[in-house]
Amino acid sequence: MPSRLLPGAGALVHQALRACGPKGVATVCSMASQGGIPTDGEQATGLEREVTTAARKGQDPCSTLPPQRLQAQGSPYLSPTHH
Repeated sequence: MPSRLLPGAGALVHQALRACGPKGVATVCSMASQGGIPTDGEQATGLEREVTTAARKGQDPCSTLPPQRLQAQGSPYLSPTHH
């Protein structure tokens, strides 16, 4: 059984040695060295990024917030129509 594991271990050792810097110090490439775990805003892409950016600015690009005034039968909330 150990003989089956040794070829894989040799490949891992080879990769680890290639990752060493010029003075034999291993270079660390991790999220922690770049400032920690990214936030949801840093990981968002596309439409999600636009929505989170607008939400931080206080805007509502997808009309997810309720209307500013209450609707009633006497004064209904009329949305603009385009013909």
